[in-house]
Amino acid sequence: MRILHGESIVQSRNSLVVLEATAKEASKQIQSINAKNLDLPILEQLLGSENLFAEPQLLVIEELHSLPKSKKKDALIEMLGNFANASDTSSGNSGGGAESTEVILWEKRELTPTMLKKFPGARADQFKLSSALVSWLDSCGGNDKNRQMQLLEKALVSDGDFMCFSMLARQVRLLIQAKDGGVIAGAPFVISKLKSQCRAFSIDQLLQLHSQLLKIDLGQKTSSSKFNLAQELELLVVGL
Repeated sequence: MRILHGESIVQSRNSLVVLEATAKEASKQIQSINAKNLDLPILEQLLGSENLFAEPQLLVIEELHSLPKSKKKDALIEMLGNFANASDTSSGNSGGGAESTEVILWEKRELTPTMLKKFPGARADQFKLSSALVSWLDSCGGNDKNRQMQLLEKALVSDGDFMCFSMLARQVRLLIQAKDGGVIAGAPFVISKLKSQCRAFSIDQLLQLHSQLLKIDLGQKTSSSKFNLAQELELLVVGL
């Protein structure tokens, strides 16, 4: 079993794409399912199923740890933990079923050591945001535009324009949730920072910023914008 997790969703998603392409080249059958569509019978069938020709399979389960707390979630984690342990202890043996099924858990959040301990034998790859990108995102909404531009330039160099844009869009969505009193998943210090940062904006400003990001995204995808993505981000920072 392999676990892809961390705040850098773009990087973890890119890694998943590479792993799926590698599995496809190895003639593995690929099945992908969001955890919200899982229950124990379905998971048991997916983990133990064999196709007609006993070909190896790759099962991708997304956002398991984003499910709300429930007995079903605990049972799914327990079943996958047992599978990870069985796969690790039986590695090198031949046979079908669990031994011919590879599992990847893709998470859009960082998993704690306690969470990871429930999957013995699994390989966990954590994708962290760069310090430059984190500093820039945290600066949004402040009064020092020169500092924000300097931090953006550093983030563009370290992470690229697409990553900066994607993480800003995510940050704005989280700020809207925080401003609106929504429940935010994450470490306490991250939630505290979001609640503090959202005070710099009104809900209307955040919704307008979200609308601007959608407009930028559409302009880039349709090549209708006069500016490249990095330039769009710079103009956006000036207007914050």
